[in-house]
Amino acid sequence: MQYVSELIGAPVRDPAGHVVARVVDLLVPADADYPAVEALSLKPRKGDAQIVPWSAVQVRDNGMVTLATLLADTPTFVPPPNELSLARQVLDHQIIDVNGVRVVRVNDLQIASTPSDGSYHLVGVDISTAGLLRRLGAGRVLGALGMRLTPKAIAWEAIEPVESGSAGVKLKMSHEDLAKLHPSDIAEIISQLDQHHGHEVLETLDDEAAADTLQEVSPDLQLSLIRNMEPERAADILEEMEPDDAAGILDGFAAALPARAVARRALDGGVR
Repeated sequence: MQYVSELIGAPVRDPAGHVVARVVDLLVPADADYPAVEALSLKPRKGDAQIVPWSAVQVRDNGMVTLATLLADTPTFVPPPNELSLARQVLDHQIIDVNGVRVVRVNDLQIASTPSDGSYHLVGVDISTAGLLRRLGAGRVLGALGMRLTPKAIAWEAIEPVESGSAGVKLKMSHEDLAKLHPSDIAEIISQLDQHHGHEVLETLDDEAAADTLQEVSPDLQLSLIRNMEPERAADILEEMEPDDAAGILDGFAAALPARAVARRALDGGVR
């Protein structure tokens, strides 16, 4: 077992043993339970960053990274649309632990090698203080003092995104696991997130599931989430809610002009 933090910043040597670059990121496909590392992003000693396929490098147990050819002769890897940059898009981000029904922060990432073919797979997320200390370089110091760091990992297949898109994290191509949770569990997750990320999670649900979830959160959070929706979407969700709950939300922001439009649409649909 190795950690992404142990590879980020690692020197990259050419076949002659000369340091020619450093590792700045690892790339994996976003739509796999335990994705194989497909490429490394390298920062040469001179020039711009270069993305090279995993097949062009060898990573030893001690973390040493060696190129199979000179860097100038190493082929370039073109990331497909669903590629995920672990250092840029995952480390330090929030994720949802679907099995634990909680929001956690990514302090480090576990990767494991497959000796038969030399591949490495992303297998877990370290959410422990140990992971953070490891990244800060304190792990070796504590080890020298006889203190062991105990990681606390979540299997990669058990996580879901908090946000998606080019600026955030997209760990799965679908949100089926999240949608299978009970509305009260989804409400618990949303309650742990800020407004923006809570809205992102709610947007992944259909109207009925979103309505059931909203009925499980506090009135203030209900208003906040509904207020940031498109009027059509808000009206559709209100129509799925129990009349008393929908009426309570409408009363809460009836003074706002956009809210009046939503209220009229919802009332026309039968909410009283």
